[in-house]
Amino acid sequence: MKKIFTLIFSLLLIAQNSYSQDIDLTWGETVASGKRDGYVLLEEAKGGGVFVMRIDKKRRKYIEKYSGDGYSKEFSELINFSLKKNSNKKRDLLSYEEVYVMKDAILVFATQYNKKTDLYTIYAKSYSFDGSEKSSWTKLESISSSKSSRKGSFEVKLSEDKSKLLIIHNVYTKRKELENRYEYSVFDSELIRMYKKEVVLSKESKKDNFNAFGEKLSNDGKVFFFSRNDDDDVAVYSLSVDDNETVNSKDLKQYEISLPKKEIIDIGFFKNEKKNYLVVYIRLNAETLKEESIAINPFKKEFLENYVSSRRIRKGKGISTSFDLKTLIFNENGEAVLIAENTYVTQHCTRNQSTGVETCRYVYHFNQLMVIGIDANGEMKYATNVKKYGSSGYPSYGGVSYSVLPAKNGVYIFYNGHYKDFRKGDKKVRSTPSYKRAVLVKAFISDTGELTKESLVRHKEAKLYIMPRYTVLT
Repeated sequence: MKKIFTLIFSLLLIAQNSYSQDIDLTWGETVASGKRDGYVLLEEAKGGGVFVMRIDKKRRKYIEKYSGDGYSKEFSELINFSLKKNSNKKRDLLSYEEVYVMKDAILVFATQYNKKTDLYTIYAKSYSFDGSEKSSWTKLESISSSKSSRKGSFEVKLSEDKSKLLIIHNVYTKRKELENRYEYSVFDSELIRMYKKEVVLSKESKKDNFNAFGEKLSNDGKVFFFSRNDDDDVAVYSLSVDDNETVNSKDLKQYEISLPKKEIIDIGFFKNEKKNYLVVYIRLNAETLKEESIAINPFKKEFLENYVSSRRIRKGKGISTSFDLKTLIFNENGEAVLIAENTYVTQHCTRNQSTGVETCRYVYHFNQLMVIGIDANGEMKYATNVKKYGSSGYPSYGGVSYSVLPAKNGVYIFYNGHYKDFRKGDKKVRSTPSYKRAVLVKAFISDTGELTKESLVRHKEAKLYIMPRYTVLT
């Protein structure tokens, strides 16, 4: 049985029978939550239950575990972000970055910029699955920088089996250097470094924009990443322990994505000189990066009209660049489902007529979904539009966006919608409303692309505001 958990003040279990399209809802025990406490669902716990991070009103962070039978709290451990025990001195304090559940431990990551040493450092602390502290703060990588604004940044990614982690450092470089540099450090789950490499992307002129992105760490410790330049030339690279400590991207194993003339990359989709919008599916050999298969799939005009007008299609405007490819699901037959969400940010400003002071705020939008089915040969089976509209003043707010539950004969998508959208004869799709009018929506896309939707539960009746964005699939 596949399960998906959703959390806010209570835990909701959504279970799907493997041999039918039935969905069961089970509520766990209500969590005793403090005023303005926030929750982040982390991962399923071995033997059942879930790990959660709680943030209280003083911004203190706790690792907590809830049992698998009723979801009662088993433990709550406060995370101490000081390098020295019981020290509140600024020089000893770390800034929280992220928390991940590894194969055999929970890792918390934090950073610090030391003005005296000009070092920007990332640390990690390890916790056992019973909540006990497994290791103190361990220094992983440091960046030497004379200014905090030039320190670059760290990013952490895990391998699929969660046995290894990758720390990416985007090194600050001046425009006159004609290169971008990236440091890739691979560690095992015990925080022992396996290797560290620096990759150089050379540019021809100061105006060139040549960047690396989309890094992925394999279970055996290889790093794969993409590069893109101003001409939208895209290449895939592989990096391993056998490569030089400092290596130019030209000397790495690589695959250049070469498509018919004048085709350009566009947010994971492509557009050619005939103004057709396409999905391109390429399968590469992981060892050699040699092409095994490629399929180019054009969108039908009827599908594009879900997102843009016929007039814009004729002008070649096509799909908005705000669509973000967020979910890629493979099944055991080699078929895939791609889900892209229309996400963007708007700025709203008001000016005080008396003082002339302007006040601005940002609104984060999470709208329509584009669901694309791909068969084992890379051919597009279907392209389906799921209409939804949601926005928030906070980019990580859990009440907007969506979660996914793969099924044997399709895929389920859960998100919050308006109860009026399910009135008989009402075809309007409204923006995600407040607590009293919100419902949890279940959308099912079959393996032929057929879409069905229904309201699972109204928040008002459950006396909870459900946050489908915070989910763990087990």
